[in-house]
Amino acid sequence: MTDESAALAYIKNHVQFSFKPRREIDIIVERKFNQVLKDASENCDFYKNTPIPFPFLTKEEVRGNIDTGLISNKHIGHPCLVLDRTSGSLADSVPFAYLRGFERYARMVLPFMINTQWKWGQRYCVLSTVHCSRDRCSTSDLPAYVDQVKIPTSDHIFTDQEVLEKAASVLNDNQKTIVHADPFYLCAVAYYLDMNKKRLSLKGISSTYELLTLPVQRYLERIFQCRVFDCYGCSEFGPIAFGCEKDGKHVFEDSVFVEIVDQGRYLDGDVGEIVVTALENPAMPLIRYRTGDLGKWITKPCGCGRTAKKIEIYGRKGQCISFKGILYSERDIARLMDIPGVLLYQLIQSPCHSRESGDFTFNILPEKGYAANGKRNKIGQEIKNRFGQLGTGHLSVVFVDHIEPEKSGKFKTVFIE
Repeated sequence: MTDESAALAYIKNHVQFSFKPRREIDIIVERKFNQVLKDASENCDFYKNTPIPFPFLTKEEVRGNIDTGLISNKHIGHPCLVLDRTSGSLADSVPFAYLRGFERYARMVLPFMINTQWKWGQRYCVLSTVHCSRDRCSTSDLPAYVDQVKIPTSDHIFTDQEVLEKAASVLNDNQKTIVHADPFYLCAVAYYLDMNKKRLSLKGISSTYELLTLPVQRYLERIFQCRVFDCYGCSEFGPIAFGCEKDGKHVFEDSVFVEIVDQGRYLDGDVGEIVVTALENPAMPLIRYRTGDLGKWITKPCGCGRTAKKIEIYGRKGQCISFKGILYSERDIARLMDIPGVLLYQLIQSPCHSRESGDFTFNILPEKGYAANGKRNKIGQEIKNRFGQLGTGHLSVVFVDHIEPEKSGKFKTVFIE
């Protein structure tokens, strides 16, 4: 069997698995999870003599043990072993390893296939941070069945006119194509097109890398005249959950085991930290790994008919704000910021010793058509009404013409000084 036929069989199996009876899925996942624990205990020095249940694995532990026992003894020196790092500075990024294969790519394109008319082997475009675009494999290293076009990107995507023009040109040349993108970076290109009174027609947009807010989703769908479906993953594991036809996010349960822990601390009591175990990475079996992301299970049956677990993402654990002793996640804040005319925002919390919540500055990038002072005053007043009742300190609203990503290339909607 060739890699291509194996990848297609892998996708078919994942699709079928997501429709299996719930009890059957649970039995298979438990068996695979226990096998991962057994293999890790036997082949990874880090996990030897670890009591069961395995404790949670932190990013700090991974940084400190990547060279001293986290990589399986059976795969050290393997010709297909890939060593990589997450985005960010050397101190903040996390090293990880996996065996090069088709699995990550297959999981990435599965939602292309179920949400649009995209076919295996067709072209797709990618727009991400400079780090991901530069450090991941070049197009020349990709298998023959992968037709990928990288969209030009920049650390200053909103203000780099040359890159914006090139990115818009690439998208114009690839209309009716799938775009797999960071929603904030694609929003910058959409904003550039909007300001130049242009629209494009894409086949679909697979949003990933960052939390997708409703205003950004609606804006992208309007400018690019296609549906946006939201997926979830992280560098250490690749795709973790895929967006379905009914806007649910289903976990790839045959590839990763997901837990949600530390619930009861947030505005929604079911929200907690997402903990992931890799079921298909024998080279470096991350077990019960704290992702730093927040999520909750969606127990309502999905309209698509799949029985694979559904998850909703609530943003980064480190970007929560406490109001009156209650932690508001990025998604909670995004819902409060779903105000007509607000496209992007950055909430900056400054410490104030006399108040628990501190003082707040809201940097607002308004949609086109909201330049008039009257409209902006209305936005500012609505923000003050919504957040003022939560017990904030001094609150100011500043309208800006762009919002910069942080040094890692990621956009922060919440910034705590």
